[in-house]
Amino acid sequence: MWKDIGLIGRDRLLTKIHTRIKSGNPFVLIGEPGIGKSAVLQWGFEHDPNPNKVLIVCSKPYADILKDMCDQLNIDRTKKSTSDLERELLTNTGYTIYLDDLHRSTPKLTDLIKAFKDRHTLCFASRDGKLKENIRQVLWGVDKIELNRLNRKDSTRIVSLAIVKYACKIPVNQIVSAANGVPGKIHSYITTGSIPREDTRMRSEEIDIAPAILVLLFCVVMLRYVGRSVNATDLTIIGYAGMILTIVGRGILSKG
Repeated sequence: MWKDIGLIGRDRLLTKIHTRIKSGNPFVLIGEPGIGKSAVLQWGFEHDPNPNKVLIVCSKPYADILKDMCDQLNIDRTKKSTSDLERELLTNTGYTIYLDDLHRSTPKLTDLIKAFKDRHTLCFASRDGKLKENIRQVLWGVDKIELNRLNRKDSTRIVSLAIVKYACKIPVNQIVSAANGVPGKIHSYITTGSIPREDTRMRSEEIDIAPAILVLLFCVVMLRYVGRSVNATDLTIIGYAGMILTIVGRGILSKG
């Protein structure tokens, strides 16, 4: 959507990123899902004056990523194995490599990225939060640039332009309020033509059942005092069964 209407509300951010790109300084874009990290990273790639640049998505299979890199850099990969492509990419220097979805990088790809750090300029986009140790090592010394939610004025401008482009009939204010400054939600609501109910949980959202666990443990403990006919073995069985059911239920609920 951003290519149709532009990255509204990101002027200062884009100026900052463009300065870093021209000076060859690496950075990592962080933020919540749907905040626009991929769009901003792609904007940086397209405005990079370095002819030797490549944009890859870390969630793709490793072999496909190597092929994409070679194709974008005009490296002949005819009859070359994965090891051959790795060596050729590591032999050259001076590339600017843009890596989207870094948080989904496999250990093998992460090792290759580590090897790239001393040879090429690396720019990343990754979800904020807890990352695997090997990925955190990749980001050591790399400046973080956080993407925040858009204000209501900028959100309204985006929605006003997008509903015309996509012929959406949902009222502007309704989309703006529901999206709450997250561009990805704006895109989703406009392209699908509907807004989910507020009480509808996202599939990936985990339900907090900690109170239920406490109640369950309390009941097990009380059985020790009020259930005179229940022996120690029975209490142990009840306790283990309760914990197993709690774990299973938590897993089911977290998957929606």
